[in-house]
Amino acid sequence: MSKTLVLAAIALAGATASADSAAPAPAPAPLSVYRFDVSITNLDTDPKAPPATYSVVLDDEKSGTLEAGANVPLSPATGGMQATRMNIGVKLGLRYRTAPAGAIVVNGDFELTTADSASSFHRIRAEGATAIASGTASPTQLASVYDPQTHRRYDITVTAHRVL
Repeated sequence: MSKTLVLAAIALAGATASADSAAPAPAPAPLSVYRFDVSITNLDTDPKAPPATYSVVLDDEKSGTLEAGANVPLSPATGGMQATRMNIGVKLGLRYRTAPAGAIVVNGDFELTTADSASSFHRIRAEGATAIASGTASPTQLASVYDPQTHRRYDITVTAHRVL
């Protein structure tokens, strides 16, 4: 009799395990897509010029990079050697994730490289900046960087617009 009880218990345990494995997997989180408008002040030499604005569309927890500028030679090519080159301009990297209560956590990297002459280059960089955007299309400051060489401040703001 006890042998029958043990076999029944094993059969019942197997049936329970089969029922557990047949349970549906949890539904994946819904995909969210946002357009981010990034505005940067003082990129133009005219102090009255409006901020430069760049836009990128991203889905949740993906990253995107925008670059604008030129690839310039640092030294002339000589004797079959290629000239050393450098990218100057703006480079912007963004990624985001949604947080509870509809907040959007935006992480970004900003780099501005300029050339004053053929031999004078300088770079301004903000890495790992974080902003909490509400998704209500209001600008939020991502970073503010002061350039001690030109005595200009670059304010970087991000505005999130839900697409999907």
